[in-house]
Amino acid sequence: MAMGVVSDKMFDKELAAHVPVVNHSFLPTKGRGAGTTEVPMSLRKLIATEVISGEKPANLAKEFDISQSSISAYVNGATSTASYHEPVAELVDAIDATRDRITGKAQKKLLAAIDSITKDDLDTAKVRDKAGVAQAMSTVIKNLSVDENGVNKQVQINIFTPRVREEDTYEVVHVKE
Repeated sequence: MAMGVVSDKMFDKELAAHVPVVNHSFLPTKGRGAGTTEVPMSLRKLIATEVISGEKPANLAKEFDISQSSISAYVNGATSTASYHEPVAELVDAIDATRDRITGKAQKKLLAAIDSITKDDLDTAKVRDKAGVAQAMSTVIKNLSVDENGVNKQVQINIFTPRVREEDTYEVVHVKE
C-alpha cells in the first residue's frame, strides 16, 4: 500500500491502540430529554472536554440541542451562565484533566523540539533566526515559570540587534566601465 493509505481494519487496530474506548451508552442522545429540566453532569463533562479538545461549540450545540451559552458555561466549570462565578468541582476536575492531557502531549513535543536544536545550529544561524529562537525560548520560560504563590513570573528578555544603516552613510565610489 502507498504511504499513509491503510485498510479500515489496520486503521481501526491502530486507533484502538492509541485512543481509549469510551462507552457512551449511559449518555442521552439529545440534550435534556423530554420533561427533564437539567443536563446530566456526565453530558456537561463530555461537552466541556470536547470543546477544550477542539470541537466547535456550534456543532455540539446542534448535536445535543443545548445553547452555546450553556456550552460556554460548561467549559468554564459552571452549570449555567448564571453560575459562572460558582464552578462545580466535578466539572472543573474533568476540564483540568483534559487540559493536563493536552498540555502533557504539547510539553513532550516542545522538549523534543528544544533538544533537537544543537549549538552548531545556533552558531551557523543568521542573527534574525537566533533572535527568533531566543524569543520563542523566552515565551516558553514565561509560560512555564511560576512563583511560590502559583502566579506566573513575568520574564523579559531583551535582544539587541545591530543597527541598520542607510545607504547614505556609506562612502560611494563611482567606477567607470
